[in-house]
Amino acid sequence: MKEFEDAFQFGMNAARAAEFKRREISGVLREFSDSLTLSTNGALGVDLRTEINRKSNALMALLDPTEGRKQWLAVSIKEEPSKYETVAEWRQSAEGYPCTVITAGEEVACYDKVSLQAELARIAASPQMGAVIMRLWGSSEA
Repeated sequence: MKEFEDAFQFGMNAARAAEFKRREISGVLREFSDSLTLSTNGALGVDLRTEINRKSNALMALLDPTEGRKQWLAVSIKEEPSKYETVAEWRQSAEGYPCTVITAGEEVACYDKVSLQAELARIAASPQMGAVIMRLWGSSEA
């Protein structure tokens, strides 16, 4: 019975660690969004959007909760959240890290806060992100 008790304890510790990592990732994404909001005088923000494929395999969806779902990093107009453009596909493991950011066919896995911040900074500085910001910011000021 001791081996089961140890395994249960290990599982609870793993759950605590995963929750910490998920909160850390959420905090980094919040900082990323807040920085964009500040840079656009409150006009734009970044959030995660989920797309659900209704045609996905129902049995597979029972086995894998991510089946038929895609998440995207999206830039949106704060006053009109339904008006947005996606800038990257987002994948996150149940344990928090790694999280994977996919842009223009490039897939980057982030294993900690520092690598996630670096990848988001790379995206922020990209011409693609700049173009999305200019399109949405221009339309929010019209």
